[in-house]
Amino acid sequence: MIFYKNVRFKLIVWYLFILCLILIPFSTYLYYSLAKSLREQLDYELKAKGEEVKNILDDYMERNEIKFLTKDRGMKARLNAVSEYIHIRGSNGYIIYRSERFKKHPLPSRHFNFDKITPENSITQSIVLGKNKGVRVITLLAREKKGPDCFVQVGLPLKDINYPLNRLLLTLVIAIPTTLIISSLFGWFFVYKSLNPIDEITKTARKIGDGDLSQRLKQLKSNDEVGRLVETFNNMISKLEESFKQIRQFTADVSHELRTPLTIMKGEVEVALRKRRLPEEYEKIMNGILEEVELLTKIVEDLLFLERAESGVIKLNQEEINLNFLLGNIVEQFKTIMERKKLDFYMHVEPEDIVINGDAMQLRKLFLNLLDNAIKYTDEGGKINLSILSTGKYAKIILTDTGIGIPEKELFYIFKRFYRVDKSRAGDTGGSGLGLSICETIVRVHNGRIEVESIPNFGSTFKVFLPR
Repeated sequence: MIFYKNVRFKLIVWYLFILCLILIPFSTYLYYSLAKSLREQLDYELKAKGEEVKNILDDYMERNEIKFLTKDRGMKARLNAVSEYIHIRGSNGYIIYRSERFKKHPLPSRHFNFDKITPENSITQSIVLGKNKGVRVITLLAREKKGPDCFVQVGLPLKDINYPLNRLLLTLVIAIPTTLIISSLFGWFFVYKSLNPIDEITKTARKIGDGDLSQRLKQLKSNDEVGRLVETFNNMISKLEESFKQIRQFTADVSHELRTPLTIMKGEVEVALRKRRLPEEYEKIMNGILEEVELLTKIVEDLLFLERAESGVIKLNQEEINLNFLLGNIVEQFKTIMERKKLDFYMHVEPEDIVINGDAMQLRKLFLNLLDNAIKYTDEGGKINLSILSTGKYAKIILTDTGIGIPEKELFYIFKRFYRVDKSRAGDTGGSGLGLSICETIVRVHNGRIEVESIPNFGSTFKVFLPR
């Protein structure tokens, strides 16, 4: 993969871009804020020094002797003590006094607009003298009582504010790239740590793509988005593995269920074709084949029913159903078989009829399967009890037998397709292993539930709850 298309690279670039958006405006603001603050401080100091010079000149101004200022050595010392940059000129341009600094680097008068200067309004501006020597100069107006006005100009070197500004600028120029470099390294590390589970997911997904569904990601200790993604991925793979196991098991079971009747039919046809037989013998063979065809048809219909139920395409023909009447009819169908096996059957119903809304055909299939199983797995001379009760919002049907029972570890699986508890008796009972799965599906689509309790060698109890 090209590095700049890598998610890590993109995240780092965005991280550095956002960091730049923060650092650069902040540094710019910091620099100009400091520059403004230092300039205001310098201007305040200049104003004070300018007023101080005006006060020093007051005596000469009152006596109208300002032109004799240069002859007073004490006055020069006082002015130099105020600032090394002092320039005093008359309104006609005549230079009255000029400090040594301004003698070496004269002030260019063209930079000053003396007409706008009044006793109340001074002007402060920055100028460059000589070899890039910046000076901040304030110009004030001083008036003599009898003579002409004069302009007092006092300056301070800009190096006093340029030095800290340059130091700050140098610090920022070094600090910002250094911060970006260090941040990118730390960012790359944290991004790598954060996205490493994603790489593991990719590697595991590739292994799963090769057919190894046993692969799992190492669960992270953190409960962040990546941790939840790993947990979700592992759960998904577990369900996928279980689904594939069920598909393989389903394929094997279907193959087994279909192979037995097909083998029987093939054998009977081969027997019929070996020699000429009487019509009665052909009829017997055809009847055997028909039984096997009916068994195959039932298996396919049951599978189609379960598939439609899981797909949610089953439409129930809802109607009012009298459970007492429905179960009474079903019991009558099995009466002969129960008498043949000498089973002691007892049916308990409440005095009032229990009526529910449901699909009569599906509910009939439900109770036919349950009662058929109870009779099949109860030995001769056993007992079967059927109770129909009303428990508030539900109708409760309890079917108890004294059959072979179901081991506790098998109870979780008995509603799965093709599952048989006693596989050695599967051929004897003639079951396909779909009956209880169909029962659970019918109850579920009726918004009810089915429960089972069982003790091996003592019997089983099935409880069906259907909303009224």
